[in-house]
Amino acid sequence: MCNKQQVINDTLAVIEMLMGTDELDLEIAERQAKIEEISKVVSAMVRENARTVQGQIAFARRYDELTKQYDEHKAALDKAVKEKAYKTGKATQMRVSLEAMKQADDFLEEWSDEMWILMVETATVNRNKTITFQFTSGKEITL
Repeated sequence: MCNKQQVINDTLAVIEMLMGTDELDLEIAERQAKIEEISKVVSAMVRENARTVQGQIAFARRYDELTKQYDEHKAALDKAVKEKAYKTGKATQMRVSLEAMKQADDFLEEWSDEMWILMVETATVNRNKTITFQFTSGKEITL
């Protein structure tokens, strides 16, 4: 590693970026509130339908519309929660790698499988016979 401090700084920047989940937190809260609101409306509709005589076609149409809205908000909520968990997990993984990197010698005298495993997230063999390495620091190199 020719510039250990630069790799450490880059990794810290990526961790900070990953932990910036304010927009996701806001979306999650908004989606949860909307889902709760829709649930209350549906519950009230069902109670009202049980107590009074209503046109069942209009009831079914409104119920289906609310169910569709609920499903859309639920899918978006699940996606946001999953993305936040991925970002948080990735940041945790990078912190572990960073600590190992800080403790490692500045120069490797010999090959280290452990360091390689900590540094490389994925390696993709491309159709053009190149290999693309995605490092935990966020950097990508194609050979």
